[in-house]
Amino acid sequence: MGPPPSPKIEIVQNLIHHPNYYHLRIRQLVVYEADITELLLKVFSTNRDSGAERADPLGISVGYTEEGKLAALAIADEARCCIIEFNSRSPPSTRHKKMELLQKHVLCRSIGEIYAFDAAQIAMVLWSELGVKVARAVDIQSVFSDSDSNAERKPLVAIHACFGASDNCKLNEKNIDRAFNDLTYNRDEINRMRVDILERAWISRLLPSHENGISTFSAAKHVDTSGLDGQFLDTLETMARVSEDSRRVGYLKPVATNHQFDDAQSSLLDPDGKTIDARASAYKDKFRGSQNVITTFELPSGEQIRRRGQTGIVTGRSSTLNFDTSVTNKKVISITSKGRDAPTLAEAKRDGVIRRTLQGDLTIFQDNPWICNILLHNSSDDDTDHNLVWPEDWFPPSRPNNQVLAIMPSPDSDNPARHHLNDSQQLALDHMLSSDPITLIQGPPGKSGIWLIAQSNVAVKNIAEKLVKTNFTDWKLLVSDDFRNEWHEDLYLLIQPHVIPSKEFWRQKPKMLQGTKVFLCTLSMLSSNSINKFTFVVPLRCMVVDEASQIKVAEYINIFTGFPTLRKICFIGDDKQLPPFGAETIENLKSIFEVDHLREKAFLLNIQYRMPPQLGDFISQAVYDGKLKSNPLHLIKDDIIACHFVDVMTGRERQDGSKSFSNDAEVAVAVQLASHLQEKEMDYKIITPYDGQRNKILNDMKNTDGLKWEDKCFNVDSFQGNEEDYIVISLVRSRSIGFLQSLRRTNVMLTRCKKGMYILTSRSFMDGAGEESLAGELAEHVGKEAWLTVEDVKQGRI
Repeated sequence: MGPPPSPKIEIVQNLIHHPNYYHLRIRQLVVYEADITELLLKVFSTNRDSGAERADPLGISVGYTEEGKLAALAIADEARCCIIEFNSRSPPSTRHKKMELLQKHVLCRSIGEIYAFDAAQIAMVLWSELGVKVARAVDIQSVFSDSDSNAERKPLVAIHACFGASDNCKLNEKNIDRAFNDLTYNRDEINRMRVDILERAWISRLLPSHENGISTFSAAKHVDTSGLDGQFLDTLETMARVSEDSRRVGYLKPVATNHQFDDAQSSLLDPDGKTIDARASAYKDKFRGSQNVITTFELPSGEQIRRRGQTGIVTGRSSTLNFDTSVTNKKVISITSKGRDAPTLAEAKRDGVIRRTLQGDLTIFQDNPWICNILLHNSSDDDTDHNLVWPEDWFPPSRPNNQVLAIMPSPDSDNPARHHLNDSQQLALDHMLSSDPITLIQGPPGKSGIWLIAQSNVAVKNIAEKLVKTNFTDWKLLVSDDFRNEWHEDLYLLIQPHVIPSKEFWRQKPKMLQGTKVFLCTLSMLSSNSINKFTFVVPLRCMVVDEASQIKVAEYINIFTGFPTLRKICFIGDDKQLPPFGAETIENLKSIFEVDHLREKAFLLNIQYRMPPQLGDFISQAVYDGKLKSNPLHLIKDDIIACHFVDVMTGRERQDGSKSFSNDAEVAVAVQLASHLQEKEMDYKIITPYDGQRNKILNDMKNTDGLKWEDKCFNVDSFQGNEEDYIVISLVRSRSIGFLQSLRRTNVMLTRCKKGMYILTSRSFMDGAGEESLAGELAEHVGKEAWLTVEDVKQGRI
């Protein structure tokens, strides 16, 4: 923690040029949490001369650590700004006393408003981390628009709206963007961080005070948590958890992205030479509109220079990069974007639900049956069955669940579709057809695909292909053009007649959708502004969610609150495989399968059909408590070794600049193995836990004559839900256990093969650091007969 500057330091604001505020100096005072006193904070609530209560507006802003925890709070009045810096190791008793003062004299004054950008989110972090409430806080963006869209909630938009088109006022847009784009409070740049948070709080306080601002802001709804006590405290806790989990997950995303590209040349359409046309080569780090980028160029002399720019129009793989000066005759070496991705529309809408609830509409949460039974449910001591309470009018005796029946086999025992179900599948199916609003089904590796909603586009596509195989055709698949166009169009070739890309949504008319009984899409697609075109045709009554164990509960908020017709949700997933993103870092981040009163009612699909039984039986004992059975009719019998380990004795893990890991020796063996598998016409995929290793394997495959490399090498997480006849795994690590600490991720990695698996590692690592991992247990289980040497691979003895 850096030393606080002198209490007498003054900061000249540099956000707006206006006669009243030009060269305005703001007194800055920085205090540590432990140094808070009543005398220090009382100036914001009490007039020093008269002793009367102050009603002057205050502006506040916050800064976060790199992990997304609260680092600082800035409080600004007309002439001063106090920045409080927090210590996560502060003793609870000391923090409680200091926070009582903060709440009394600043956040819950008896009169006067507090103004902030994203006031609801700030209110949630203050409650979640400090246990303090706020009263009469005004969300500045809401004053000018009730929209949830990122474009309309940009601080710059509200600041423009407040100042209008004035000849004597000029906004310094670059400085405003810099101050608001990243709220990270980086201790390595502490002086600039303090200026940024001060300017955010200062301008938040200025806007309602500028000219006729009071009349503009007077009708604003207050964000108020001060009255949420007693029966409302659970609602406050739940909203804070939803808001904070989502915000902190966002902080786990990279703050910088190095974009891989196939081509980057000066645009022929720009005579000034200030534009580059770039074409991305990897979807995971594709370009997005309005990204700030730093581009490295090589001059004809060989010298390298860096220029700051911004992405412009993005279409599929292609994007323009715009610069302030000419970049002609310069070779592009690298393109790096700075800043985290903006919230998705689904995330923005979820934040909007929280904001409107805090602005006074508590019925959004408290009167919603889904939220009450899933998020707000509290079991009493005598409620051992965790009975859930649903509206009686949801279950009229004359209305069957037609949304499910339309695509499910009839209960007639002569129906041939039923003959393909084992007992556990039939039990799960019967419950899906029941009137119970919630069904949880735990599906192990190789489970049958279930339809309607999934977390990823690939999972939705897989479900669609299985519908085709059942000869059920009355369905449409909705897909984002951002995912499909120029990136994954080949994935949809077999189902093209059923696909509606998002760019075509506006064309859809009810007549064009007649006969459609089912829609398939990702969970985020249900937050599209055009989704009502489709729910008008097929009201969302029953929702089946695949990959539910990867989806945090907060992501359903938009669904619970946005579709009043919803009566049934079937959650399909496996809490022994990938958890929601961030769950291994953020405590208590839950999927629906970690909601205790629901989890105990889950049905287990207890037969796996994908893996050879010798692998399935091991996974059953090691991961599923012996409850998972394998298909006895599997093609690969026990007399065939289905899992080989390759002893890459010279392999050494290396960490690159992106903090990912690679292992050059394993790269070479993986490529050799791929060549032999291709030669023997054995369908295979290569998976590895680390992007650094995936990139190296992919590059070497590209440089190997005759070796097919497209759609062959994947990161383990991205391969969840997929399978192949043969799987090659590069473990990478040679010293520390790393990725293998995660049982759930390792389970995904080891359960993708249908016929066989090759694991590249070393005996010394499996006998040492990796011994107690799931992979180490598998090595011991298969025994030394399963080990191959590097020479074996070279000679094709696989």
